[in-house]
Amino acid sequence: MNNIVYLAIKSEHVYKEVEMSIKSLFYVLRDSKCAEQYHIVVYTDNLTFFNRRFAFNKSVQIDYRDISEWEFDNVYLRKIDVIEDFAKQYGQDFIFLDSDTYFMSSPESLFKTLVTNGTVLMYLKENTLNEKINYVFDRFSNIFHSSSRSWCFVFCNSMRSPRTGYS
Repeated sequence: MNNIVYLAIKSEHVYKEVEMSIKSLFYVLRDSKCAEQYHIVVYTDNLTFFNRRFAFNKSVQIDYRDISEWEFDNVYLRKIDVIEDFAKQYGQDFIFLDSDTYFMSSPESLFKTLVTNGTVLMYLKENTLNEKINYVFDRFSNIFHSSSRSWCFVFCNSMRSPRTGYS
């Protein structure tokens, strides 16, 4: 299964970004015979917004995790919570996407060649985990180092973030 995970909280703008990101995936998979191999999980505090958005979808499995009870003091910390929760709940490889990321081509090759054995995909290198420049990097470092898996960070160009322009 090709798992894609999103966090959509606090803002209509963010909800709509996730909606467009998912629609961009539908678009690049429109002629694909493997669309049914995709599983999207949206962690959100607004199930109502998403439940009515993708009723037409018959090929890609979409699940929603209600996190309205979670505290949202720091969105970056919630990203880590989502990554930890997905890893515990599903125990499968996945790509976590920011809401402002959209697909320019099918991510199939990413799943076939990269998302195995603890590969971490990033579109931009911000810092290294061992620098532990802040609490977020410290928590990520602890997650990755406490795992029995070996982790490999790879930077890819089949996804794009319009906010930064990086691909």
